Amino acid sequence: MTHSRTAIRNAVASALAADPAVAAIVGPRVYKCRITPPRVGAEIPCLNIMTADDAVELDSEQSSPRRLWHTLTLTIEAVGYGAQSTLPDALDALCEAVEHAMMQDETFGGTASDSWITGTEIAFSEEGQQHLGVATLSYRVEYDEVIGTDSSVLSDFDTAEIRFNLGGTVQLGDEASDFLENIHE
Repeated sequence: MTHSRTAIRNAVASALAADPAVAAIVGPRVYKCRITPPRVGAEIPCLNIMTADDAVELDSEQSSPRRLWHTLTLTIEAVGYGAQSTLPDALDALCEAVEHAMMQDETFGGTASDSWITGTEIAFSEEGQQHLGVATLSYRVEYDEVIGTDSSVLSDFDTAEIRFNLGGTVQLGDEASDFLENIHE
Protein backbone atom coordinates (compact mmCIF):
# COMPACT_ATOMS: atom_id res chain seq x y z
CA MET A 1 0.00 0.00 0.00
CA THR A 2 1.37 3.43 -0.94
CA HIS A 3 1.75 5.96 1.87
CA SER A 4 -0.35 9.10 1.49
CA ARG A 5 2.72 11.37 1.32
CA THR A 6 4.07 9.30 -1.57
CA ALA A 7 0.71 9.44 -3.37
CA ILE A 8 0.55 13.23 -2.89
CA ARG A 9 4.12 13.75 -4.17
CA ASN A 10 3.41 11.54 -7.20
CA ALA A 11 0.16 13.36 -7.97
CA VAL A 12 1.80 16.79 -7.69
CA ALA A 13 4.74 15.71 -9.88
CA SER A 14 2.36 14.34 -12.52
CA ALA A 15 0.23 17.48 -12.50
CA LEU A 16 3.24 19.78 -12.83
CA ALA A 17 4.88 17.68 -15.55
CA ALA A 18 1.62 17.63 -17.53
CA ASP A 19 1.01 21.38 -17.29
CA PRO A 20 1.97 23.03 -20.61
CA ALA A 21 3.25 26.27 -19.03
CA VAL A 22 5.44 24.40 -16.53
CA ALA A 23 6.67 21.94 -19.17
CA ALA A 24 7.62 24.82 -21.47
CA ILE A 25 10.03 26.08 -18.80
CA VAL A 26 11.43 22.94 -17.12
CA GLY A 27 10.75 20.24 -19.70
CA PRO A 28 10.89 16.76 -18.13
CA ARG A 29 12.92 17.93 -15.11
CA VAL A 30 10.31 17.49 -12.35
CA TYR A 31 11.89 15.58 -9.47
CA LYS A 32 10.56 14.09 -6.25
CA CYS A 33 12.75 14.31 -3.14
CA ARG A 34 15.94 14.84 -5.10
CA ILE A 35 18.89 15.11 -2.69
CA THR A 36 21.73 15.67 -5.18
CA PRO A 37 21.91 19.28 -6.39
CA PRO A 38 21.04 19.61 -10.08
CA ARG A 39 23.83 20.43 -12.54
CA VAL A 40 23.75 23.85 -14.15
CA GLY A 41 22.74 23.58 -17.80
CA ALA A 42 21.91 19.89 -18.03
CA GLU A 43 19.40 19.71 -15.17
CA ILE A 44 18.34 23.32 -14.63
CA PRO A 45 15.75 24.78 -14.75
CA CYS A 46 13.93 22.17 -12.71
CA LEU A 47 11.41 21.51 -9.96
CA ASN A 48 11.95 19.38 -6.86
CA ILE A 49 8.94 18.29 -4.80
CA MET A 50 9.52 17.54 -1.12
CA THR A 51 7.28 16.67 1.84
CA ALA A 52 9.03 17.94 4.94
CA ASP A 53 6.66 18.16 7.90
CA ASP A 54 3.56 16.06 8.54
CA ALA A 55 1.66 16.94 11.73
CA VAL A 56 -1.28 14.88 13.04
CA GLU A 57 -4.25 16.54 14.78
CA LEU A 58 -4.71 15.64 18.45
CA ASP A 59 -8.45 14.97 17.98
CA SER A 60 -7.50 11.99 15.81
CA GLU A 61 -7.19 9.81 18.91
CA GLN A 62 -10.90 10.32 19.73
CA SER A 63 -12.34 8.37 16.81
CA SER A 64 -12.80 4.72 16.09
CA PRO A 65 -11.83 3.39 13.67
CA ARG A 66 -8.95 5.77 14.14
CA ARG A 67 -9.03 8.66 11.66
CA LEU A 68 -5.79 10.60 11.47
CA TRP A 69 -6.07 14.22 10.27
CA HIS A 70 -2.77 15.33 8.74
CA THR A 71 -1.38 18.76 7.93
CA LEU A 72 1.49 18.27 5.53
CA THR A 73 4.02 20.87 4.43
CA LEU A 74 4.80 20.28 0.77
CA THR A 75 7.55 22.32 -0.81
CA ILE A 76 8.36 22.81 -4.46
CA GLU A 77 11.85 24.07 -5.19
CA ALA A 78 11.93 25.96 -8.48
CA VAL A 79 15.59 26.15 -9.57
CA GLY A 80 16.82 28.42 -12.34
CA TYR A 81 20.03 30.00 -13.57
CA GLY A 82 21.00 32.89 -15.79
CA ALA A 83 22.24 36.43 -15.84
CA GLN A 84 21.77 38.50 -12.72
CA SER A 85 19.52 40.92 -14.61
CA THR A 86 17.08 38.27 -15.91
CA LEU A 87 17.10 35.52 -13.24
CA PRO A 88 14.57 37.09 -10.82
CA ASP A 89 12.00 37.53 -13.62
CA ALA A 90 12.65 33.99 -14.91
CA LEU A 91 12.07 32.55 -11.42
CA ASP A 92 8.90 34.62 -11.05
CA ALA A 93 7.61 33.23 -14.36
CA LEU A 94 8.33 29.67 -13.21
CA CYS A 95 6.64 30.32 -9.84
CA GLU A 96 3.59 31.73 -11.61
CA ALA A 97 3.33 28.62 -13.81
CA VAL A 98 3.67 26.33 -10.78
CA GLU A 99 1.10 28.27 -8.74
CA HIS A 100 -1.38 28.17 -11.63
CA ALA A 101 -0.88 24.43 -12.14
CA MET A 102 -1.30 23.75 -8.41
CA MET A 103 -4.61 25.66 -8.33
CA GLN A 104 -6.14 23.44 -11.02
CA ASP A 105 -6.85 20.62 -8.55
CA GLU A 106 -6.33 21.43 -4.87
CA THR A 107 -6.94 17.77 -3.94
CA PHE A 108 -4.35 16.34 -6.36
CA GLY A 109 -6.72 13.78 -7.81
CA GLY A 110 -8.31 12.98 -4.44
CA THR A 111 -5.05 12.21 -2.61
CA ALA A 112 -5.67 15.22 -0.31
CA SER A 113 -8.73 17.01 1.01
CA ASP A 114 -7.39 20.52 0.39
CA SER A 115 -4.22 22.51 -0.29
CA TRP A 116 -3.09 26.11 -0.61
CA ILE A 117 0.11 28.07 -0.96
CA THR A 118 1.46 29.53 2.31
CA GLY A 119 4.51 31.38 1.05
CA THR A 120 7.52 31.63 -1.23
CA GLU A 121 11.17 32.11 -0.30
CA ILE A 122 13.73 33.09 -2.93
CA ALA A 123 17.51 32.82 -2.64
CA PHE A 124 20.33 33.53 -5.09
CA SER A 125 23.95 32.44 -5.35
CA GLU A 126 26.76 32.80 -7.87
CA GLU A 127 28.10 29.82 -9.83
CA GLY A 128 31.00 31.15 -11.91
CA GLN A 129 29.61 33.37 -14.66
CA GLN A 130 26.03 32.24 -14.00
CA HIS A 131 23.75 33.09 -11.12
CA LEU A 132 21.66 30.36 -9.50
CA GLY A 133 18.24 31.04 -8.02
CA VAL A 134 15.96 28.86 -5.93
CA ALA A 135 12.36 29.78 -5.19
CA THR A 136 10.83 27.51 -2.54
CA LEU A 137 7.04 27.47 -2.73
CA SER A 138 5.42 26.10 0.45
CA TYR A 139 1.98 24.53 0.44
CA ARG A 140 -0.22 23.40 3.29
CA VAL A 141 -1.83 20.09 2.35
CA GLU A 142 -4.57 18.52 4.44
CA TYR A 143 -5.43 14.85 4.19
CA ASP A 144 -6.79 12.12 6.41
CA GLU A 145 -6.21 8.41 6.84
CA VAL A 146 -8.45 5.83 8.41
CA ILE A 147 -6.36 3.30 10.30
CA GLY A 148 -7.60 -0.24 10.88
CA THR A 149 -10.28 -0.50 8.19
CA ASP A 150 -8.45 -3.13 6.17
CA SER A 151 -10.36 -6.37 6.76
CA SER A 152 -7.09 -8.30 6.85
CA VAL A 153 -6.08 -6.24 9.89
CA LEU A 154 -9.34 -6.50 11.83
CA SER A 155 -10.42 -9.69 13.55
CA ASP A 156 -13.91 -11.05 13.01
CA PHE A 157 -16.57 -9.63 15.32
CA ASP A 158 -17.89 -12.91 16.77
CA THR A 159 -19.53 -12.10 20.09
CA ALA A 160 -21.16 -9.13 21.79
CA GLU A 161 -22.69 -8.80 25.23
CA ILE A 162 -24.88 -5.73 25.60
CA ARG A 163 -26.35 -4.64 28.96
CA PHE A 164 -28.88 -1.86 29.40
CA ASN A 165 -29.70 0.05 32.57
CA LEU A 166 -32.27 2.77 31.93
CA GLY A 167 -31.76 4.35 35.33
CA GLY A 168 -33.50 4.01 38.61
CA THR A 169 -32.84 1.27 41.11
CA VAL A 170 -32.04 -1.98 39.33
CA GLN A 171 -30.61 -4.98 41.09
CA LEU A 172 -27.51 -6.59 39.58
CA GLY A 173 -28.70 -9.24 37.18
CA ASP A 174 -32.08 -7.53 36.60
CA GLU A 175 -30.89 -5.21 33.82
CA ALA A 176 -31.86 -5.96 30.24
CA SER A 177 -29.15 -7.78 28.31
CA ASP A 178 -28.55 -9.31 24.92
CA PHE A 179 -25.92 -11.86 24.03
CA LEU A 180 -25.12 -12.22 20.33
CA GLU A 181 -22.92 -14.95 18.85
CA ASN A 182 -21.64 -15.76 15.37
CA ILE A 183 -22.33 -12.23 14.19
CA HIS A 184 -20.18 -12.47 11.08
CA GLU A 185 -22.04 -15.46 9.64
